[in-house]
Amino acid sequence: SGGGDQAYTHLGHGGWDADSSTGGHNGNISVGTTAANADIVFSGFSNNPADTDNDNSYSQLGHGGRASNGNHFGTIDVTTATGGDINFTGGDANAFAQLGHGVRDSSGNMGDDGSGNAAVSKITVNSGGAIAFAGGTTGSNWGQHEAYAQLGHGGYQSSGNHLGDIDVDAIGNIDFTAGDSYRTFTQLGHGGQRARGDHSGDIEVDTTTGAINFTG
Repeated sequence: SGGGDQAYTHLGHGGWDADSSTGGHNGNISVGTTAANADIVFSGFSNNPADTDNDNSYSQLGHGGRASNGNHFGTIDVTTATGGDINFTGGDANAFAQLGHGVRDSSGNMGDDGSGNAAVSKITVNSGGAIAFAGGTTGSNWGQHEAYAQLGHGGYQSSGNHLGDIDVDAIGNIDFTAGDSYRTFTQLGHGGQRARGDHSGDIEVDTTTGAINFTG
């Protein structure tokens, strides 16, 4: 993400405070690498070390956006070739990183096209290396809050019923590590802290040679 307030990065339909005139955003999303050792990285941190305030500069892969409204659906497939890692990392205050539809303060039923079929918005993550989701680690003061990292639909303080199977596979380690400030949680699943609604879908997590670690 960028170095200023609301300087977010978003791969998907919608955006910050987006409202849909047709009820929601939809379409399948596929992101992949073919070169060995090539990573996929979504981060709430700015690429410029001189930036000291990237408040609300989140990073998302999925439809919706912060404070968006609507029912968003579609599959999400993320794949790396041999040796390639997949990393989602929270940054400064409110600069979360999320793989899924919706995200923080969104409202609507994410993942359901009206059929109730969990395959319609299945999230598939297949890494040729490791997978890491980490909350923000910028300090324990109040100003660095809610820089969470999540794999799933919904998000912090979202509302609605979220649906979709989740299949996570890696050659190496699968790590979910909470940050060191207020509400810098990590989560694999739909919903999120202070989320409201009913969430459903199968979750499968597998690694070939590594470990699976969830650390608070």
